[in-house]
Amino acid sequence: MKKSQTKNGVIILIFLSVLAKIIGVFYRVPLFAVLGAQGMGIYQLVFPLYALAIALASGGAPVAVARFTSLCLCENNDEKIEKTTDTALVLFGSVGFVLCVGLCVFARYVSEFLGNFDAKLPLIALSPSVFLSTVIAVLRGHCQGVGKTKSVGVSFVSEQFLKLSGIGFALTFSKIDTVLAVVGAMLGITLGEFITALFLTIGYFKNKRFSFSFDKTIIKGLVLCGLSVSVGLLIVPLGNFFEGAIVVTKLTEVMQKTDATALYGLLGGVVNPIISMPAVVTSSFCSWFLPRLCATTKKERRVKFGAYAKLPFVFSLVASFSVLIFAKEILSLLYPLEGDQLQVSVNLLIIGSPIVFVSCALSLVTVYLQSENKSHIPSVNLLIATLIKLAVLPLAVQSFSVYGVQVCSVALYLIAFVLGSIQSIARGFGFSVKTLSFILFLGVSFLLVTGGIHALFPSLLGCIVAFVIGVSVSGIIFIKLANIRVCRGKSKKIAK
Repeated sequence: MKKSQTKNGVIILIFLSVLAKIIGVFYRVPLFAVLGAQGMGIYQLVFPLYALAIALASGGAPVAVARFTSLCLCENNDEKIEKTTDTALVLFGSVGFVLCVGLCVFARYVSEFLGNFDAKLPLIALSPSVFLSTVIAVLRGHCQGVGKTKSVGVSFVSEQFLKLSGIGFALTFSKIDTVLAVVGAMLGITLGEFITALFLTIGYFKNKRFSFSFDKTIIKGLVLCGLSVSVGLLIVPLGNFFEGAIVVTKLTEVMQKTDATALYGLLGGVVNPIISMPAVVTSSFCSWFLPRLCATTKKERRVKFGAYAKLPFVFSLVASFSVLIFAKEILSLLYPLEGDQLQVSVNLLIIGSPIVFVSCALSLVTVYLQSENKSHIPSVNLLIATLIKLAVLPLAVQSFSVYGVQVCSVALYLIAFVLGSIQSIARGFGFSVKTLSFILFLGVSFLLVTGGIHALFPSLLGCIVAFVIGVSVSGIIFIKLANIRVCRGKSKKIAK
């Protein structure tokens, strides 16, 4: 693939992924207005289990399919590419169907475990999405592996855009009952998954050159690679699932269940989507970057990763400081919050702002280890961090209420990142002290400039001016330091 095409591919993917995430975040704004804090709390109780089922059924599918199809692409073996995708559709699709049926059958018992029987109907409405997501995951992995990044990006946007129909369903059903309003929101998600799966399926079979085939010899490789990634993706929603039960139960000891559910709804439905929004740029970069890292030699991989990963690190650090500085303004613009709800949300967002940077750093370390065929290492690290979080969570909630949950979340990402960094360095890879100093200097420069201007002019216009000037100063420093390094590198080559 030509260099210009590669750059265009990642730019298109990042742009469309960011657009999809923006739609997803703004989708929560009218949804919160319709459901209220209590309805959003029920929504957040159900959603981790849905994410858990998806991670179990197809979490590793995009990485596994992208990895194997990219290797087949290097061999110019188009037939094997299609065989890999066909086999993955049958394999992961079967698991997704079983889990879909399981969610419907056991919805009552799961809702009882969560401590809120109102979660039963939303779970049933959301269950078909588990099967549909497996189809989407496999076909996205195929597109990533063969370099069709535009199709991946379009599928992200269409999926999020179609979810907006859930607001209409929720608004209609809210006239009857809050629980049915949540059911309406879940039906919108299911509709979005169905149409997106249909779009990708038609695109795949339209361009298919060979007959559909199931190759048993490919299963082992897909399962081993996909399972190791799925376990890692499974840990976070599994932790969130138990987190919801623990937090609501502990908060109910000191307040009414409706208030406890509403408080958890602010954390999961209002604050965390904002924190996770910048991560879409890193995840888009990683999904584009992983197949290219897998197709290089060990030495080339380290050089390429070191060259490309600096910019996402800088971006995430700037985004993290932006969330910290403009927490109140961001929430006031996005959500109809006031009084105690606004203040609690602001505090939660400020406490959780480090997650923006640390989660990005964790994603980059993870993708490097995956390219080294060490996918199990990030999963083990995340499991260790999650177990520590769940162990201290009851005491944290008892001592600091809902703020303790956010502190534990920051600690989770930090522990997983530190463990991953140590293991990467032990394998001979790591950023130099100069590179780390370079990234830190840019971040601190942005924090001082933006924070200073915001303190002097705390209005909305002042926030915009502060952000623009802060980004401009950081960008100038980045370009200047990058040019100095390039010039030094050229002078050393000339001297040799």
